[in-house]
Amino acid sequence: EPMLQRLLNVRLLLAEAHQSGIQDLDDVKFSVEQWEKEALRERVQRAALKDVKPDAIEVEKAYRDAVKEWKLRSIKFATLDEAQVFRKAVIDGKDFGSLAKEAVDAKRATGGLEASWAGRKELAPAVLGAVQLTEAGHLTDAIKLPDGFAVARVDEIRFGESAEAKAAAEKQSVARQSKVVLETYYKQLTDSVAKV
Repeated sequence: EPMLQRLLNVRLLLAEAHQSGIQDLDDVKFSVEQWEKEALRERVQRAALKDVKPDAIEVEKAYRDAVKEWKLRSIKFATLDEAQVFRKAVIDGKDFGSLAKEAVDAKRATGGLEASWAGRKELAPAVLGAVQLTEAGHLTDAIKLPDGFAVARVDEIRFGESAEAKAAAEKQSVARQSKVVLETYYKQLTDSVAKV
């Protein structure tokens, strides 16, 4: 019965508003026109986007980028010169672990002793940028950090699993495709109107 009373109250309120001439007020007319335009725009967009689906290749690429993890060993030096000398020595054949241990023991550097897995969320932006460009078994260039310069070795690369990352990749794909479809649709509409 409370629901019935509520419906009666709403109908009574609407009848009183209509009887008082609220529909003839400029503010109300403007609001109704705006609502009608927005509703029409949404209907047109829904019709134009009804067949948009996520692109499988785009989704897979975005998903793999999101769940990619690197097994890293890194060492941080105070100066760029020290980082570059270390990097060159490793490239020339010296063992990363041995050189890192020597530098840490001599208090010229920090880190470098243990490899650990890290995803994009755990890495500083500068480190992520460098690591993304580095293949497994290779070194990054010297990476500028707020308190020094690091060199990282990418030991392995793997891809985790995440339902949230998959859903986000699909949503991103649909959003990108929807934008393209709407731009094309509106261009066709304006071109057809311009010809008339």
